[in-house]
Amino acid sequence: MLLNIKRAFPKLVREVNVVRFREEHRSYEWVAEVLLSNSSVLHIKDYLFLDGSRKYAYHWQAADGSMIARWDNAVHWPEPVSGLLFNHFGRKI
Repeated sequence: MLLNIKRAFPKLVREVNVVRFREEHRSYEWVAEVLLSNSSVLHIKDYLFLDGSRKYAYHWQAADGSMIARWDNAVHWPEPVSGLLFNHFGRKI
Protein backbone atom coordinates (compact mmCIF):
# COMPACT_ATOMS: atom_id res chain seq x y z
CA MET A 1 0.00 0.00 0.00
CA LEU A 2 2.37 2.78 1.21
CA LEU A 3 5.29 1.27 -0.63
CA ASN A 4 3.36 1.65 -3.91
CA ILE A 5 3.00 5.40 -3.35
CA LYS A 6 6.48 6.01 -4.77
CA ARG A 7 5.49 4.29 -8.02
CA ALA A 8 2.15 6.08 -8.13
CA PHE A 9 3.67 9.55 -7.52
CA PRO A 10 7.29 9.41 -8.74
CA LYS A 11 7.58 13.20 -9.14
CA LEU A 12 6.32 13.81 -5.60
CA VAL A 13 7.79 10.96 -3.52
CA ARG A 14 11.55 10.53 -3.38
CA GLU A 15 11.80 7.75 -0.77
CA VAL A 16 9.66 5.66 1.57
CA ASN A 17 11.22 4.29 4.74
CA VAL A 18 9.27 1.90 6.98
CA VAL A 19 10.90 2.43 10.36
CA ARG A 20 8.87 -0.20 12.17
CA PHE A 21 5.96 -2.50 11.43
CA ARG A 22 4.67 -5.04 13.92
CA GLU A 23 1.47 -7.00 13.66
CA GLU A 24 0.02 -9.27 16.31
CA HIS A 25 -3.45 -10.78 16.22
CA ARG A 26 -5.72 -7.92 15.16
CA SER A 27 -3.40 -5.11 16.26
CA TYR A 28 -0.48 -3.34 14.62
CA GLU A 29 2.19 -0.69 15.09
CA TRP A 30 3.32 1.15 11.97
CA VAL A 31 5.95 3.91 11.83
CA ALA A 32 7.20 5.31 8.52
CA GLU A 33 8.81 8.34 6.89
CA VAL A 34 8.07 9.59 3.40
CA LEU A 35 10.69 11.91 1.89
CA LEU A 36 9.12 14.19 -0.72
CA SER A 37 10.78 15.72 -3.76
CA ASN A 38 10.96 19.18 -2.14
CA SER A 39 12.95 17.61 0.78
CA SER A 40 10.00 17.87 3.19
CA VAL A 41 9.18 14.75 5.22
CA LEU A 42 5.91 13.13 6.21
CA HIS A 43 6.31 11.24 9.50
CA ILE A 44 3.63 8.60 10.06
CA LYS A 45 2.72 6.81 13.30
CA ASP A 46 -0.33 4.58 13.27
CA TYR A 47 -1.40 2.12 15.96
CA LEU A 48 -4.38 -0.24 16.12
CA PHE A 49 -4.95 -1.77 19.55
CA LEU A 50 -6.53 -5.11 20.43
CA ASP A 51 -9.66 -3.36 21.73
CA GLY A 52 -10.18 -1.84 18.26
CA SER A 53 -9.14 1.69 19.21
CA ARG A 54 -6.73 3.52 16.95
CA LYS A 55 -4.11 6.21 17.55
CA TYR A 56 -2.44 8.03 14.68
CA ALA A 57 -0.35 11.07 13.84
CA TYR A 58 0.76 12.29 10.41
CA HIS A 59 3.36 15.03 10.81
CA TRP A 60 4.57 16.91 7.72
CA GLN A 61 7.64 19.04 8.17
CA ALA A 62 9.81 21.20 5.93
CA ALA A 63 13.46 20.41 5.23
CA ASP A 64 14.48 22.90 7.95
CA GLY A 65 12.43 20.96 10.53
CA SER A 66 9.57 23.44 10.85
CA MET A 67 6.06 22.00 10.90
CA ILE A 68 3.93 22.40 7.80
CA ALA A 69 0.92 20.44 9.05
CA ARG A 70 -0.10 17.66 11.41
CA TRP A 71 -3.14 15.43 11.49
CA ASP A 72 -3.84 13.31 14.57
CA ASN A 73 -6.57 11.97 16.80
CA ALA A 74 -4.93 12.85 20.12
CA VAL A 75 -7.24 14.40 22.69
CA HIS A 76 -6.28 18.07 23.15
CA TRP A 77 -9.06 19.14 25.51
CA PRO A 78 -10.35 17.59 28.74
CA GLU A 79 -13.91 17.42 27.36
CA PRO A 80 -14.68 14.62 24.88
CA VAL A 81 -14.80 15.86 21.31
CA SER A 82 -16.69 13.96 18.63
CA GLY A 83 -14.73 12.94 15.57
CA LEU A 84 -11.31 13.23 17.23
CA LEU A 85 -9.54 14.57 14.18
CA PHE A 86 -7.25 17.52 14.72
CA ASN A 87 -5.39 19.54 12.13
CA HIS A 88 -2.39 21.68 12.95
CA PHE A 89 -0.93 24.11 10.44
CA GLY A 90 2.28 25.82 11.46
CA ARG A 91 1.71 26.67 15.13
CA LYS A 92 -2.11 26.66 14.97
CA ILE A 93 -4.51 23.86 15.96
